Amino acid sequence: MRDDPHFKALQRHLTAHRPAPDRAIWWLRESLRGLWARGLSRNPPVTPHACDVLLVHPSEKSRRLGRKAALLDALRQAGLSVAETVAGDDRRALRPPPRPVPAPLYAAAAHACDLLARHRARVILTERNGSPVSTFLRAFRPPETRILHLAHGILSDQSSKLRFHDFDYYAVFGNSSLEYLRQGEPGFGDTQVLFAGPYFPLPAPRDPATAPSKALLFLGAGPDEEDGDAYRQSCELARQWLAAHPDWTLWVRPHPRGSGRPWRDWAGSDLAIRMRPEGETLEQAMAAITAVWSGYTNAIIDCAIAGVPVMVLGQHPDYFQCERFGLPRVTTPQGLEQAMASLNGDGRDWAARLDAFARHHIEHRERPVASLADTIVALARGKAPTPVASLP
Repeated sequence: MRDDPHFKALQRHLTAHRPAPDRAIWWLRESLRGLWARGLSRNPPVTPHACDVLLVHPSEKSRRLGRKAALLDALRQAGLSVAETVAGDDRRALRPPPRPVPAPLYAAAAHACDLLARHRARVILTERNGSPVSTFLRAFRPPETRILHLAHGILSDQSSKLRFHDFDYYAVFGNSSLEYLRQGEPGFGDTQVLFAGPYFPLPAPRDPATAPSKALLFLGAGPDEEDGDAYRQSCELARQWLAAHPDWTLWVRPHPRGSGRPWRDWAGSDLAIRMRPEGETLEQAMAAITAVWSGYTNAIIDCAIAGVPVMVLGQHPDYFQCERFGLPRVTTPQGLEQAMASLNGDGRDWAARLDAFARHHIEHRERPVASLADTIVALARGKAPTPVASLP
């Protein structure tokens, strides 16, 4: 029996951008895993757990973070039964696929088959980007089950894994993500795109009556970016401006997973630099500041939603199209002076730019969790939501 052409196309997609030696290494490594999985695959009788929604966490760490708690609460309050599991939680939880699959994909197919055998769900929510397990969940699922993939950020060319969209439905935040999916080379699979989410609450718009002080907020980078040249340039640029304006204070909010370098070192000798307390929300940190400075981070969209002027410092690719909406991207001290001077003008201009930028990225910013919950409830009750686009 020959392999399904769709599965063979998936294998080609997973290796398309690898050099020839890397493709060979990938094929050998994954084929060995496939042989191991084939040897362990069993098909014992099991009574599937029936539920309306099965959430497949991408990892145990993701499950423990509890960022989807608000979404799960909304689903349960709507009367749905919800089960949770972790992708690949038990590496020996393997069942033989009902159709032949290429050897390098056997382990992913066997994991998907085990999930489907243990859970009978109306809707399966996936989140791991680029995972071949999603293809096999869709290929082998019962007719009444639908696969909905949850975006956990704005889609952009920061990750090639986002070109994978082999789901029944893909819930993305807004038009910027759809534009990304439509541009450039085709991704793998087909899907119906929905605007819904994110699955976590967003900052509330800041009270217009808030009186900004001569204080700024700098958003720290994650551990992968802290030692990069672009981020270090952002930090140096901010420090240079601060030295020239001693009547201003710069508050620094380290990334939750970052070390806070180099700001923690500088704060020890510079009274104008202060660290925000650990555990504080971004909304709390923005309470009484004039503007937010940052390198490149998703958090600039949260700032725009709150109505706080945001400026990107340093040589970063414009993944989120800041310049398209008039948000400053600053690479020189003179450019930062000009950007800060713009705050002294008509505040309505800044408000309009921030509003357009936020709306471009997140369609349902007033009710993000509810928009996603409504979509899932409709699917669980057998109602097909109206997509905004089909891919490809």
